Amino acid sequence: MAPLDQRPELIEIRRLIEKNLSKARGGIGSSGFPVYTIGNQWKAGFAYRAQGPMLYIMEPNLLNQYEAKLKPVRSGKSCLRYCSARNLPLGELRRLAVEMLQTINTQE
Repeated sequence: MAPLDQRPELIEIRRLIEKNLSKARGGIGSSGFPVYTIGNQWKAGFAYRAQGPMLYIMEPNLLNQYEAKLKPVRSGKSCLRYCSARNLPLGELRRLAVEMLQTINTQE
């Protein structure tokens, strides 16, 4: 379970996904955290990890297009630490997340 001080960020991530990935259906993935699928494909999700709140964008090619901007928060091929980082304020990360989720939504 996420620490109380991290829950507002997790709620924000959930709202971002639900608003901008409207074609997706929410559920709990095999890893035990919330995931959003379109058809049978996992498109996004979120979780709390030791590094803090994480946003999963399951489109590595899309993430690669944003690599230069996301590098300070990218953790693996599909995971983004949802926090301010050097050269990437949280507001800019939020804007990029919305842009990526909307791109996925319009592709399907």
